[in-house]
Amino acid sequence: MRTVYRIGHRELIADLEGMGAALYGGRWNRVGLPCLYTSMHLSLALLEHWATAQGSRALASLATLRLRMPAEIPMYHIDESRLPHHWHTDVAYTQWLGSQILEDPGYAGFVAPSAVVPGEYNVILNPGSPHFHLIEWEAATPLEVDARLLPAGAASPA
Repeated sequence: MRTVYRIGHRELIADLEGMGAALYGGRWNRVGLPCLYTSMHLSLALLEHWATAQGSRALASLATLRLRMPAEIPMYHIDESRLPHHWHTDVAYTQWLGSQILEDPGYAGFVAPSAVVPGEYNVILNPGSPHFHLIEWEAATPLEVDARLLPAGAASPA
């Protein structure tokens, strides 16, 4: 069983259909293609959320969701050595590549390198895959971040 972590705003964390990613797109998916962004480590999930949310104000009112994926679930693994040298700055390329994988229902998702923390990995899940139902998730829990990460005067709500 592999555990991955998803962080999001408390009112949106229960979205397991990938509607946020479909509405706005992301590093590994084009607009219109649903997916769930998760990370192999809770700390990476927090940094990825911070990077995409454009700053520390987005760290208030967060929740975390822990997902468990059976080992036999089919996942595609992006070979980082085969990516172009500047893949982390070429979002059009990574969106194209990720969208190709997400459009293949044979995979429940894929493992992709983090552009935020080299050497760490995110797991992008495909809610449209017939394998998606094999993923187990726990109830979401509030995530309180250290006040030093928040702007002056803001508090992490309980």
